[in-house]
Amino acid sequence: MSERPSVIEFRNVWHSYDGEHFVLEDISFSVGPGEMTVILGGSGSGKSTILRLTLGLIRPDDGEIFIHGQEITSMTEQELLAIRRKIGIVFQSGALFDSLSVYENVAYRLREEGWPEERIEEEVRRQLAFIDFKGDVHALPGELSGGMRRAVAIARAMVGGPEILLFDEPTAGLDPPTARALCELAAKYRDLQGVSSIFVTHRMDDVRFLSSVLYTRDAAGDVLALHRDDETFSLINTRFLILRNRRIYFSGTEEQLRRSEDPYVREFIGALEEMEEQEVFEELRLE
Repeated sequence: MSERPSVIEFRNVWHSYDGEHFVLEDISFSVGPGEMTVILGGSGSGKSTILRLTLGLIRPDDGEIFIHGQEITSMTEQELLAIRRKIGIVFQSGALFDSLSVYENVAYRLREEGWPEERIEEEVRRQLAFIDFKGDVHALPGELSGGMRRAVAIARAMVGGPEILLFDEPTAGLDPPTARALCELAAKYRDLQGVSSIFVTHRMDDVRFLSSVLYTRDAAGDVLALHRDDETFSLINTRFLILRNRRIYFSGTEEQLRRSEDPYVREFIGALEEMEEQEVFEELRLE
């Protein structure tokens, strides 16, 4: 557990979809302010279920879930709405509204919450600037590349300044350079804005990047990227979980993950790397 006050905390959480066959068993972990937890696991291991539990979309069979110290499992739907305003989520597909422009997609939640138009415009342009969007704000999602659609989805998730950001396999199906650009955005929100996040992925490239870069600002306010070989690099705000057989099998830093001699961890990482190599091969073949 983090020594700092937790923004997200799972305490001994159990969850099933039928009351008998559990998807998650005795899950405990926490995410502190400005921390990122990267969740890995095979298909059906419960990664997305953790995100849905965090949002209060489903309730556990047993255990407690805290958001900013508030226990949410017994909250009413009305009470949960206030909690969800603190949370942004980025889905695997981006899930933008196809009939709305980039601007209207990003502004959507603010309009629902009744923000004045002047503030909406200021906030939308601020978030689009943060993701370095240089296209036409009146373009429809279908006119954007896959990577840019997901970047806009991140901007939409972050309008209004939520303190928590959930990523549900945001790099799935993207080519390596585009996936890296998405990871850069996730890391920048983590480091520059102090956003607490859960990042679900099956890509080892995501793991390597998110654990090897730390963003900061110089005296002039310009963004600097510190890497593992920089003397001032110290990344203690990202941890990794591997789910197996409904439980947390591994919890630790990227270095502990990389150096683990556990047979399953080694096999699991090897399988992910092999899958990535196959994806790259298929992309090259199709070109």
